[in-house]
Amino acid sequence: HAHLAQFHIHGAHGVALAKCVKRNRRARTLDLADCGLTSAALAAMLSAVAANPVLRAVNLSGHAFDVAPADALVKAIRSAKSLEELVLERCQIEDRLLPAITAALSYNLPDRLVSLNLARNRVGDVGAGLLAEA
Repeated sequence: HAHLAQFHIHGAHGVALAKCVKRNRRARTLDLADCGLTSAALAAMLSAVAANPVLRAVNLSGHAFDVAPADALVKAIRSAKSLEELVLERCQIEDRLLPAITAALSYNLPDRLVSLNLARNRVGDVGAGLLAEA
């Protein structure tokens, strides 16, 4: 278990950590909630999650998902082989991101990802409907 929640991981340190996550074969869970990851570091981390064959649970709560991390999130959901739980509370995820996320979920399910926590985001009725259908 790699519990780094609330550690302030700024700038290039986040990208360097993502490289370590990509190669790590021991940690089954990764908690990076509220670490202050930059957009580039968050995108790199999601790419590392997708490439890591042993991670089962990842918490990236409290990070803002703009375009680059959102694209990496979709790729991670589609391609992560072992990811079962993904926590994305308070990530400013909006309805406009949900079509791509739900398409990735449809591709991923039912074999892998079994829990996606999007609590306290900006998901409205349209996004909730898309998630319910996924």
